[in-house]
Parts: sequence; C-alpha cells; structure tokens
Amino acid sequence: MVSLQVSLTPFSQVHARDPNYCAWLNDSHILRYLGRPTYHGGVTPKICEDYFKEVAEDENITFFAVLLNDREFIGTAKLRKIPTAGSHTGVADAGLMIGSRRYWGLGIGSKVVSLLSEVAFQTLGLRKLVGGMYAGNLACVKAFLNSGFHEEGRLLAHLWDPQLERFDDLVLMGLLKKDFVAFQSSLPTR
Repeated sequence: MVSLQVSLTPFSQVHARDPNYCAWLNDSHILRYLGRPTYHGGVTPKICEDYFKEVAEDENITFFAVLLNDREFIGTAKLRKIPTAGSHTGVADAGLMIGSRRYWGLGIGSKVVSLLSEVAFQTLGLRKLVGGMYAGNLACVKAFLNSGFHEEGRLLAHLWDPQLERFDDLVLMGLLKKDFVAFQSSLPTR
C-alpha cells in the first residue's frame, strides 16, 4: 500500500488557471455539496480567476491548494475567519473540496481537515473552528468527525440538494482548540 502524503500550500493564480480546477467546479457531483448555486450555470476560467482574486483580497480568508505528495493539485481548503462588530471572534469556518475523484474514499478529507485545524490553532491562533455541511455528504461529515470535530447542531431540511430535488439537513460541526490539543495527543505516534 502506497502512503499518500497530503499537504496544503497557498492557493495561487497557477492553481486558479489549472484546467482541472475549473473542471471540478463544473462537475455536478462536486457542485452538489459545494454550496455555490451560481456555479450550476457553468464555471468558466474567468470565473475561476475572479474567485481567486476575490479570495486573495479578503483578509479573513486563508485559501489553500491541497497537494498530494507535494506536487499533484487535487483540491482546495479554506479557513474563513468570522468577524463580528468590527472585531475578530477567534472563530473560523473550515471547508474543503477534494476535486480529483480518483482520490475520493481514501481518507484524504480527514487529513485535510486535520491540517486546516493545525493551521487554525497553531499558526493563526484561533480558539474554535466550525464547519457546516449537507448531512448527505457522508464523506465530509466523516472527515470532520475523524479530525476531532463534534456535531454541535443540525438544521433540519435546510439546504436544497439539486440532485435529489429535496431539502437536506445542515450539519453544524465544531472544534475548540483545547479539544484539538486533547484529540491530537490521543492519536498514536508514528
């Protein structure tokens, strides 16, 4: 069995211009859970570059390319600080997209969420991470749970699932810094 080394690197214009990135954002299976309904009309390379510029200019967003073995671009990950009344709460929303389907089901999402947590707590000094996801996105739910997050709530029939043509629950996950530290120390050493 080959070990898959997952890493995060700052998302750049090179990633925004990668044809795979734009293709992922036109994949109905990815869009289903992405929460960007405007993308369902089709995503052009210009839209990908415009999104990169928008994210790069937002001081509350830290956006990453997910790399496999330090070279293959397979997805994205994002931390968005949640401001309130002109100040920062020490809380950020975490999200990810594994765009390359051949890597689905291999536990990469869990690795990405763990890496995002490390950045959030050890580099950015945040006190809490949150994540919201479709209940039907079992891989995402599992990735967050496997990384120490807890389900903090559920909004019933809250999000429209365009493929099933029905509403799905929004699962709300959370992880405090102290719980992340405890979770990390409970993992076996390698």
